[in-house]
Amino acid sequence: MTFEEIKRRYVADEMTAAELKALRWDKIISVPQYADIRIAAVKAEQAGKRKPRARLSKAELRERQNARRRQEIEEIKAALNSMFGSRAYRWGLTVAELQAMIQGQDYRCGICRDPFHPQSRRPEIDHCHDTGRIRGLLCRDCNLGLGYFKDNIQSLDAAMSYVTGAFARPNLPTAACLPVDDCRVPS
Repeated sequence: MTFEEIKRRYVADEMTAAELKALRWDKIISVPQYADIRIAAVKAEQAGKRKPRARLSKAELRERQNARRRQEIEEIKAALNSMFGSRAYRWGLTVAELQAMIQGQDYRCGICRDPFHPQSRRPEIDHCHDTGRIRGLLCRDCNLGLGYFKDNIQSLDAAMSYVTGAFARPNLPTAACLPVDDCRVPS
């Protein structure tokens, strides 16, 4: 197809703008030729030889943008539901039960009490590795911490004794240590 044939077809509305762009991207026509065709179409439109392009009013454009945004929001909600749904399904919970657990913990980790956040601090389902029973929801750091101690209560007690006793050891330099009041150990 020659340049003149492409130009004639586009001006006569036998070719869409998308088809013309495809010819440009496929390097069948050059950028100056593409511009020349578009200018010829506008001149034909102004002379009344070509029907005018459909233009949207501001209200119609705004409605299209709002509809696109509503669709994006629904896609985000579906992704979140899918995220919770896959976690809930893995543990035999419904999404509603998982959301009730989150709400029951006041949207906070069961150990450190830091709030959950959708992007950075999502809730992890904590469970007993021996029985498989769900204990609650934790942040990733706390869940990993328990996992590193392998749910061993003696190891956790030893760690707690170490943390609380580290401040009382006389042979350690105390300049780098925090006062006992600043430690997060419950009294």
